[in-house]
Amino acid sequence: TLSFQLGETFADISFSISGSWELSVDDTVYAVTVSSPITGNLGCGYLVSGVMDISKNGLQVSVDFGDGSCDDVVTVIYPNGATEELEL
Repeated sequence: TLSFQLGETFADISFSISGSWELSVDDTVYAVTVSSPITGNLGCGYLVSGVMDISKNGLQVSVDFGDGSCDDVVTVIYPNGATEELEL
């Protein structure tokens, strides 16, 4: 699901993405589930919040886009609970 919220200015327009989808390439299956709506706004070139769970053939990691701040950092959460910050 994709939704938009209009604001006073172009930069105030925000959007959110939720849902799940699956992609199969040969014998590899990728699945994405948005566990917390992924949000962004037209004033920022990055997604700013939300969490998506990504799995490849059953191995799952979570990607946390942050607290709403406009930055290029995401946190990857591995199955054992370890975390790693990555720059996009």
